[in-house]
Amino acid sequence: MAESLQVTEALTQKAAELSRLELSPQELSLFTRQLSDILGYVEQLQEVKVDEIEPLSFPHSQLPAASLRRDEAKVDPMEHPESFEGGFKVPPII
Repeated sequence: MAESLQVTEALTQKAAELSRLELSPQELSLFTRQLSDILGYVEQLQEVKVDEIEPLSFPHSQLPAASLRRDEAKVDPMEHPESFEGGFKVPPII
């Protein structure tokens, strides 16, 4: 595995400058710890063995409609009371 990146205050300050952020000394210290924690979590994720896991190509097509959010649920326009010719009836725009 690759050598882990050490997050220093200098590195955090450089990232802040590239992002056009001005950080107070307290924020610099806090963000340095947080970035270090995030990279630690990424290193943990890289250790997970996923070689034998089949990727999902279209997970929504394999889910029952009841498990989708309301805004994701597929609506058949022909069953919608305000539909016509495969579309939805909308108010006119003036």
